[in-house]
Amino acid sequence: MARIEAPSLRDYIANTSAQKAFWDPAFSVTVADLNRGTSLGGLATDLTGHSVLVATARQLTTALALIELDGRARRLTILPPNIDIDRDHLGSILASAEIDAVVVDSDAPQVPTLDFATRAVCRPALVPAAEPHRPAFAPNGYFSRRVRRGPQSW
Repeated sequence: MARIEAPSLRDYIANTSAQKAFWDPAFSVTVADLNRGTSLGGLATDLTGHSVLVATARQLTTALALIELDGRARRLTILPPNIDIDRDHLGSILASAEIDAVVVDSDAPQVPTLDFATRAVCRPALVPAAEPHRPAFAPNGYFSRRVRRGPQSW
């Protein structure tokens, strides 16, 4: 597949109205907040260059993590919440995606398989960013995905 150069998700939304917001029933985050804050408690730089598993339970924290890590993480893999997956299958996914870091939120279940040395908790309440967002990688411009259909393996 040809590589398509595109702005990062954060760069893309930075060019929209600062009043637009991402929200869920409990929290709201405006584009202006995203431009000067972080949902990862300042740990985004620690995740730079890693292959990161985003294992968050809330849609809002998933979106915030993807926006913050696009262009920083070497690879992003999303583990949907409440997925019915056995430990062996999860282990093979982690190995094939070369996962070496994880992002969770406070609502994500504790899974021993997801204990990585590099770990960040994504929160919908942003804190001021210590430094501006600087992508380490050019975003691909597409998300590759695999879809599991039936009992076959990936």
